[in-house]
Amino acid sequence: GDYVRSLLAACDEPVAPDVLAAAVDPLTERELEILRLLPTSLSTVEMAEQLIVAPSTVRTHIKSIYGKLQVNRRTDAVKRASELQLL
Repeated sequence: GDYVRSLLAACDEPVAPDVLAAAVDPLTERELEILRLLPTSLSTVEMAEQLIVAPSTVRTHIKSIYGKLQVNRRTDAVKRASELQLL
């Protein structure tokens, strides 16, 4: 989490994305599916229709993704996921 990131930030050497990814709780397959849809312009309802699930299910997964990536917004989740090479 934040502690690991602060330790890594203190290093002089660049940190490999796989090392950063190890500091994040792993995402489930469904969370990864939804994460890949976040950079699109799809709404939560449209994502739900595409994945054949309820919009509330998508919202629950998005909250979980935000928590695991330690972000609060869709754009931040996309940025963080890109840094971790999850996208």
